[in-house]
Amino acid sequence: MKIKTQVSISLIIFVLLAIVIILSVLSSNNQLRMIQEKQRIIDDIDESSFDLYYLENDYLIHDGTRPVERWNSKYAELTGQLQALDASDPSQQALLDEMVSIQMDMNTSFSNLVSVTRVVQGREPASTSQELKEFSESTLTGQTQTLLSASTELSQRVKAEALDIEHRNSLIILLSIAVLIVFVLLNYLVIDRTVLRSISLLHEGAERIGSGDLDTKIETVRNDELGDLSQAFNTMSSRLKNARTMLITSNSELTRENDDRKRAEDALKESEAKFRDIFSTINDGVHIHEVKPDGSPGKFIEVNEVACRMLQYTREELLSRGPLDLVSGNHSRPLEDIIGELLRSGHAIFETEHARKDGTLIPVEINAHVVSIQGKRVIVSVVRDITERKRAEELLVRVNRKLSTLHDLTRMDLSNQVFVVKGFLELMKPQVTGQDALLGDIQRIEQGLRIINEIIEFTRDYQDLGKKPPKWQNVHLALLYGVSHVTLGEIHHDIRTEKLEIFADPLLEKAFQGLFENSVVHGGHVSLIRVSYTISPEGVIIIYEDDGTGIPQERKEEIFLRGDGTHSRIRGLFFVREILDLTGITIRETGDPGKGVRFEILVPKRIFRQGSGSL
Repeated sequence: MKIKTQVSISLIIFVLLAIVIILSVLSSNNQLRMIQEKQRIIDDIDESSFDLYYLENDYLIHDGTRPVERWNSKYAELTGQLQALDASDPSQQALLDEMVSIQMDMNTSFSNLVSVTRVVQGREPASTSQELKEFSESTLTGQTQTLLSASTELSQRVKAEALDIEHRNSLIILLSIAVLIVFVLLNYLVIDRTVLRSISLLHEGAERIGSGDLDTKIETVRNDELGDLSQAFNTMSSRLKNARTMLITSNSELTRENDDRKRAEDALKESEAKFRDIFSTINDGVHIHEVKPDGSPGKFIEVNEVACRMLQYTREELLSRGPLDLVSGNHSRPLEDIIGELLRSGHAIFETEHARKDGTLIPVEINAHVVSIQGKRVIVSVVRDITERKRAEELLVRVNRKLSTLHDLTRMDLSNQVFVVKGFLELMKPQVTGQDALLGDIQRIEQGLRIINEIIEFTRDYQDLGKKPPKWQNVHLALLYGVSHVTLGEIHHDIRTEKLEIFADPLLEKAFQGLFENSVVHGGHVSLIRVSYTISPEGVIIIYEDDGTGIPQERKEEIFLRGDGTHSRIRGLFFVREILDLTGITIRETGDPGKGVRFEILVPKRIFRQGSGSL
């Protein structure tokens, strides 16, 4: 008999035994799942009973229709739970019938309790018998406790049923394992007598062939797969003998291939030398370091001479350290965000401080890329000393601070003078009563003063542009803050940007306020404002839409120019664009005239992220 036939018979018997075991286990598990579901329903009944007891007390304390409605709702839920419960034996069915009867009695008792405590609409509570009320209350309480007791007893019986099934399932598994062990032992005895001798002869012949005796012929004693294998070994030895002759003749070809490989290695060494020259002569520091499994930076693999001079360490000293051993902890953004961006996009630019060997700190800008070198993932960082740039930025901040102080003083003086002029105009109005020409002049002067006030307010807002550094902001919150300063009236808004965060100037909410004001003042019959976003290859696009009159095609760019906007000739969408432009964010209008505006705000990559969505 062929070994394949023997194995097939053994597998069939094994599969049949396995099927019997699996079916037994599945049947038991199915019964256990049904019992677990029954136990869950019983637990829900217990919970509903407790809730009914609580709602009964709530009604007795607060009275009114609301507690009655809640009790009736919970009672309907309890009814559904009892209907969903199935009994598997007469004793369980008896308990279930008892619980259904108690449940119906509870409904009657609660209805009686409600009837004796009901109040007449618009009048004082009707006089009711205190004894009848207490009797109804105690009856309902007793029924609830009886239902809980019956539910507990049913739960114990269900658990006992589950335990019995588990014991039966364990016994079936043990018996099946015993049968399998006996089957394996019998199968081993058959194989030992019929197969192992042929394998021994095959092993001896294979060892001789393996030692180089290609003239060996293995004896064939069985007409089965092992016999076929013996013949295959004999054929193989004959072919190996022929192949050995061919290998000897191909030695010259291998020699030529080795020469070609050597030339390729020389070319690779030349390429590495060129890379080393660039690596060593570049003006910025270059770090190559490992990446740990969690994405954090590991030890340095290589550094150039500029990096060594910048940090006052030798190359050997730096190779025993890692980037986190050099940083002071002051990063332009959280280290976790930087590592996350590197893992997602393979590239990150950020600022930090490096500590030199003497302890002094130098500000640096790092441009990091994740690359693969010889099959290993590493990070290559170009490190630039930005000390001079930081000094220039600090000087610019000081100059801006002084200019801001000068602007504040000038604006305050102008506001005071405008207030004085307004006061004099108010004093003049009674004196020119009936003189329409003079009153018209006064009104035109007041209009001019209002424009001056708006100019003063605009200069204050425009002065604040860039005064504080940009920061990560939740777009949803910024929109809500912006709309809170605008009276929308009957206009509804739908904002769907909960998870979006962008890196923008702190005046971002004023930019959004400008968009809402534009819809209110210039939108015409606006009834709905929608804000959403979509991710594109260039970044994320925040879409602001309303259903108003829209923007004519020829004015789509003019609306962003100074002199066209909300409330005055100098403030509006121009201010919106200026705020967004501080961090490279652009805005354009792409809506169809007559169908409402559609502003598309493009936020470039690396200055947006999707947060947790919590507000």
